[in-house]
Amino acid sequence: MRFNLSLQHVGGKKEIPFSYQYLLTGAIYSILAKADGEYATFLHDEGYPVGNKTFKLFTFSDFKVSFKPQGDCMLLTGMDAGLQISFHLPVAAENFIKGLFQDQELMLFDRRSRAVFRVIQVESLASPFAGKDPVVISEMVFSLLSPVVISKKDEVGKHYYLSPLDAEFIPILLGNWKSKYAAIYGTEGAEAAFGEASASVIFTGGAPKSRLVKIKANSAAETSVKGWYNFKLKLKGLNDALELVYNSGIGSYNSLGLGCLGPYSDK
Repeated sequence: MRFNLSLQHVGGKKEIPFSYQYLLTGAIYSILAKADGEYATFLHDEGYPVGNKTFKLFTFSDFKVSFKPQGDCMLLTGMDAGLQISFHLPVAAENFIKGLFQDQELMLFDRRSRAVFRVIQVESLASPFAGKDPVVISEMVFSLLSPVVISKKDEVGKHYYLSPLDAEFIPILLGNWKSKYAAIYGTEGAEAAFGEASASVIFTGGAPKSRLVKIKANSAAETSVKGWYNFKLKLKGLNDALELVYNSGIGSYNSLGLGCLGPYSDK
């Protein structure tokens, strides 16, 4: 399920860091915890495990605000903001989740900045998979609503972040997608479901672009990840597998607002 949140700046400074993702995730957890502490704790501390990986199965788009750069921050030039957020949950939970966010405040703050936004409207977005047979294979082109992070580790555990031009980008993306599916349907179910799954990159607006996102910025625990955008993804698989990545994101760090997909067109 997916929602479009319309927000308005109501307090604090009119600036947020460029790497706002960790702060926004914290604000989302805070809203969830007010109404359903068990669900918020489950997402934050446990998630959906498979092997040595854990998936949160929710994601959100880039934060849409008008701004001008000011150092490592965005100085807001307007009061309005927008955000898409999605969860891989049963349709029956839609009204509950929608009600959680209505009229709530999203507080984005760290040691150097603080901004408060109020949710003024929550719109349920129609799923492109509504009414489709979940076990029928489809092919769909997705736009990127936030950068996609695909990485690999070397023998000493160092992460390398891959461009969509890298030969390993698609195999690792498919492996991540399959692992997410296994977290819900089990390893045997994933093996059967992904026999005909495929993915490819479509470049339509020049070369892919990268963005460095800091996590826990300006703290001793600060780390950085690199995501890529300015391309589209063509994915082929069972409708329930496609719906899974539409709801929860593709690649890594989805719960930090990375890898959020939007439907582009059916092929």
